[in-house]
Amino acid sequence: VHPDHLNVYDFSGWVSVHNGGAYNIQKWAEGFDGHEGWYLMYPYVGVSERNVPQHPMSRWYNNGNGDNIVYVARLGDSLPYRDLIDGLKTDAVANYFGALAPGSAQGLIICGSHGEVANDPSLLEGFDLHSDEQSTTGSDEMDNQKHVVWTEVNLKSNDQLRQRVAWALSQILTLVPGNINGAERTEMYTYYYDILVRHAFGNYRDILGEVSFSPLMAEHLSYLKSKSHSYVFSNSNMVSRADENYAREVMQLFSIGLVKLNKDGTIQVDVNGVPLQAYTNEDIESFARAWTGFDRTAARGNIEQISRGSTDNRLDPMQVVPDWRDPFPKSNLDGGFIGDKYELCVDVNYKSFLKKGAHYRLLGGSSSPEMTKDPSYFSDPANSVLRAELDPTSALYLRLYNGGDYELDVLLENDMTCTGIECNVDTLRVVKVGNVYYEFVEKPCIQLAFYRDAKRIQGRDNRNQGQMCVNP
Repeated sequence: VHPDHLNVYDFSGWVSVHNGGAYNIQKWAEGFDGHEGWYLMYPYVGVSERNVPQHPMSRWYNNGNGDNIVYVARLGDSLPYRDLIDGLKTDAVANYFGALAPGSAQGLIICGSHGEVANDPSLLEGFDLHSDEQSTTGSDEMDNQKHVVWTEVNLKSNDQLRQRVAWALSQILTLVPGNINGAERTEMYTYYYDILVRHAFGNYRDILGEVSFSPLMAEHLSYLKSKSHSYVFSNSNMVSRADENYAREVMQLFSIGLVKLNKDGTIQVDVNGVPLQAYTNEDIESFARAWTGFDRTAARGNIEQISRGSTDNRLDPMQVVPDWRDPFPKSNLDGGFIGDKYELCVDVNYKSFLKKGAHYRLLGGSSSPEMTKDPSYFSDPANSVLRAELDPTSALYLRLYNGGDYELDVLLENDMTCTGIECNVDTLRVVKVGNVYYEFVEKPCIQLAFYRDAKRIQGRDNRNQGQMCVNP
């Protein structure tokens, strides 16, 4: 048996250079003269009366292993669609073999991370990715790879000042690889470092915000999956405390330090000359409750991941799980409460989703919100819960659609008038625009824990969680 017998090849390149023209290759694949279309016979004696020339074995040996005929697999092999050669990753191939779900022939639009771009094979340098499919690089090389990437960027980048500031910031907002399960990975570390590069000349508050939502920081300082006492007690009947590690470190190492300072940087002292503490253990306990509820987001395509598990996303900002979140007020360092300066939710502008500054974030092809939680019955097909589909003539639709060039984040530049369904609702959460969905991100506001003349309600899907008080 010939060693190439029953190998499967892609002849797309050969079609364009075949001496006899493309048709004389394509016709066999299309079933010409009763041919089944999927195989070639070598050697072939030819049929002179039909102008089919002889195809000796030398023709296969000379051309079969060239650049224009690409080996795919063995007949009968099974392989993931993502492992196909690029030339075969088409909608037609995906639909034929059922690689896409019904109705998704155009693919699913998902949102990438900051600065994420398509791979460019023409670039000379690249790095290997750690996955559970196939190992092509040794563990030592994989472990050292992130250092090589960092060194190359810092030695050769044109923005040397930005790189130096990012390096200085990395000495403050540190990660310890020993505390993170992922020594052989590269992308998640370079993405974290990009936060510092991106904001090197910006606002430290923005850096601290992104760093705090980093799944690496949460794993390093142990607030990943931290749960409130109320959640643990209601589910396990156990007394617990929220993890205090990050609440302490974000003050001691990342921001205000251990003692209070004057505006000129000198230490504040009491009447006896003793330095004034910047915070107390009670403050740490209060702030620890603010860092409950953080968890990794679901894994997605186009990122480095060691497995296809639903929580292995070490790259994208974390999500907040509402059920794990501590629901009670948290005191601040000034004798008040966190959020004291924010607007009350009851005072937010009517139809704020149409006002200047309204924030929309792209969800992609999924209609499930990420900044808010849907009631459980929303996921039941029997309820037929619909998302708001904007009128294509509305000002909001036209801004979000943006000529089909969807933006990851949209801030409305001016107030807009309502059209269609926009006029019939107080607010919107998820809207359909073309073939994608956007989520309206409500501006931060305060829901009071207690109300005058409060009303008692019980949610439809909340029968086991008791009743609650709401603003009348």
